[in-house]
Amino acid sequence: MLIAIYKSADIEPHLPTREVSKREAIELEGTLPARVIMNTIWPEITDNTHLRMEERHGRMNMVLGNHLWTKHKGDWGQG
Repeated sequence: MLIAIYKSADIEPHLPTREVSKREAIELEGTLPARVIMNTIWPEITDNTHLRMEERHGRMNMVLGNHLWTKHKGDWGQG
């Protein structure tokens, strides 16, 4: 998951020109911050600073957020 402010012209050279699988899309999302400078909207919100763990839709979710926004994250690289 990535919430950032970026310029489309900076991102476009790194995007595939063909349809990609879900796995490829996830990998691309994970590598973009290292390839393109982006300003994170809320840099203090990370997996390490999650609010709590909560069961939702039959699985454990990491709950990320602040007083304005929350996100239930079902996959955070736990294998």
